[in-house]
Amino acid sequence: MSSGRPGAAASAAPGAPAPGDGETGGRQAIWDERYRARELAEPAATTELIPGPSRALQRLSSMVPASGQAIDLAGGDGGDVLALAARGLDAVLVDGSAVALDRASAFADRRELPLTTVRLDLAGRRLGEVLDAVGRPRPAVVTCVSFLDRDLLASVAADLPGGSRFLASIATTTNLERNPRPSARFLLRRGELFDLVAGPGSDRLRVLHRRQGWSDDRHHAELVVEAR
Repeated sequence: MSSGRPGAAASAAPGAPAPGDGETGGRQAIWDERYRARELAEPAATTELIPGPSRALQRLSSMVPASGQAIDLAGGDGGDVLALAARGLDAVLVDGSAVALDRASAFADRRELPLTTVRLDLAGRRLGEVLDAVGRPRPAVVTCVSFLDRDLLASVAADLPGGSRFLASIATTTNLERNPRPSARFLLRRGELFDLVAGPGSDRLRVLHRRQGWSDDRHHAELVVEAR
């Protein structure tokens, strides 16, 4: 918080700050270290623990188009994006951690799945900037699971191309009633996801799914919208 062939190497998005540049580099270094520790414990080339899709993506799988490009935002080492690739979508993983992207590529290699990776720090980005970094035709769907950036969410109404879907599932502060983590700064307030993405002034978005509640002992807000 993470071209058209198996194991494609992670490429930095054009114009993206280089690793080590100020706050961006600090965030990337933290996530690189976390995934490096995971790699030491569970090498992607040999571990049997290949990531599977999140419970959120499993719940919302019927909302994912059957074909086209799928862009997964901040997907780490690839559990969700590999599931999207396995469904036949043209899968793209965007994440700030080069180590996470390398692991995702290794898992894609092992499963013989095509995967494109793009290294881009997503903090404070508009969705349009992300789509420009990917540099492809409009996506069929953009997925955002367990990643909170309010600037990005607030840009969806203006930046999501016509005909594309945006699927989000993010924990809310109510989750703290049963779970100490994630901490409050990574959590949405109740009702906030809808207000950020599809609130007043978002008439060009059609709401396909909206839910807030407990699932698997976690309290999530879920939203799927399609741009007109």
